[in-house]
Amino acid sequence: MGRGHYCGAQSIWVVGIDERGNLQKCWESVDKPANAFGTAHDWDPKDPFATASNLDNLTKYLNTAIPVPDDDCGECVWLPMCVGGCPNKRLFEGRHCVEFKDNPQDYVLALHARIGEKKEE
Repeated sequence: MGRGHYCGAQSIWVVGIDERGNLQKCWESVDKPANAFGTAHDWDPKDPFATASNLDNLTKYLNTAIPVPDDDCGECVWLPMCVGGCPNKRLFEGRHCVEFKDNPQDYVLALHARIGEKKEE
């Protein structure tokens, strides 16, 4: 079963605020004022799009919630679990796939071993 979102950056009302009052969609961008989508002083969550001073910086994270333009993700068996991965990495570094993407058998065996460990406790 999928999680719906990878992280809070893909939800409209989850924001990070830096020491200057700049609003960010990701905590990894809090030290990058160029990635801010507005300020705490001016942004109104009741009208988030109209009050964002840099709408592109707001919507680019929201638009990663479903990795539609990425054919590799769309065809991947792991998409319901990873939901496209970290939006910040996806936007600025490229796609980071789960380490077991090409070897699902190792994942299932590791998961089975971990479940067995919990029963023994």
